[in-house]
Amino acid sequence: MISFSLKLALLCSWSFLFFLPLASHAGTVKASGDSGKGKGSISFGVDVPFWVVKKIFAEDNSFQKIIPGMMAWKVLSRSENKLLGDCTMSISPMLPPSRYIAEVTYHSASKISFQRKRGDLKDLRGDWVITPKGENYTHFVYSFSVDTGFAILPGAAIAMELRKHLNATEQKVTIYTRAYAKREQAKAEH
Repeated sequence: MISFSLKLALLCSWSFLFFLPLASHAGTVKASGDSGKGKGSISFGVDVPFWVVKKIFAEDNSFQKIIPGMMAWKVLSRSENKLLGDCTMSISPMLPPSRYIAEVTYHSASKISFQRKRGDLKDLRGDWVITPKGENYTHFVYSFSVDTGFAILPGAAIAMELRKHLNATEQKVTIYTRAYAKREQAKAEH
């Protein structure tokens, strides 16, 4: 196992790699970072009906299934449009996992926001905006900002890790929603 200080040394010695373009996906990715803080967003579409996506996001364990790096998610409490969850997350192998309590608010079937209430990170907040585009297509916009509370990675490294996380989110959401839609279709046919 590589120690954290060795990872940091490797990161700094290979920092020129952070300026190389990453493989692009169908979505539009924006990411930036500076001094332990970062923000990112991705906009993409998936060829699944909106009702399937609504059903997935209504499940208590959906976040762990669609967010890359989410190591654990446990719902602590639930009300009509909010839930409080205990989350352990690893966005990058360059950083130790973070554990925090997150509040998730369901504003409507199309908008879900999340915010760190307490825990390892200084701040984390963001939104999912999910929009039907026709009968069998759903558009996603996922955006967030994070403040680790400490500055250990250069801004370019944070931006690169956020881009990787956002691209992985698009891939994971696409794969999971398509598989879920196929299962729902198979149930309906029986």
